[in-house]
Parts: sequence; C-alpha cells; structure tokens
Amino acid sequence: MTYPARPYRYQTHIPVHVTRPGGPQVAYIVDINAGGACVAGLSGVAIGEAVVLRGGNDTHVATVRWAINNRTGVTFDRPIPVKELSMMRYRDLRAPHSDYMPEIRPS
Repeated sequence: MTYPARPYRYQTHIPVHVTRPGGPQVAYIVDINAGGACVAGLSGVAIGEAVVLRGGNDTHVATVRWAINNRTGVTFDRPIPVKELSMMRYRDLRAPHSDYMPEIRPS
C-alpha cells in the first residue's frame, strides 16, 4: 500500500487541551506541520470527527484523519502560518509567563 507524500512534520512535544464531542481530554502533539499533526493521548476519537486543540493562546480546529494505538492524525481546517508554527514549536514551557497547561475544568 502506498500513501501520498506529505510535507515534513517537525518532532515536538506540545501539551494541548482537546475539546471534542466525547468530552475534553489532555494530550500532546508529537509532530506538526502547517497542515496537520499527530496527537498522542487521545482515546475514543472517530475518523472525520472535528476537534479543537488549545495550548496557551493557540486554538486550532482540526479534523481527525486516522486514529490507532493512542495516536491520532489530524488536519487543520486552516493551515498554520509559518511564523506561528515556529513560535509554537520553540515555546519554552518552563518560562514563568507560560500558562500553557492550565487545568481542565469540566463544563
């Protein structure tokens, strides 16, 4: 089986809060490019499901393309601009101003 080529994905570890129909979850992005990402730590997601990824001040709507073994591939509804992508990849989570992972509160 052959798969279409995709743009390079940058390896990273970005904690995110995921809002989805099955309820909020905490996960992290393991690789990312302007058009999509691989998210680890999600459970119970379905192919075609819309999800919202939130980390710090960043919010991105995405669609699930595949899900297997606690990993989920998503494509962003709007590509992430290159400058914003670079800022996301290199954010220092230890910085005192970083509120990147506030706790989840049930709605």
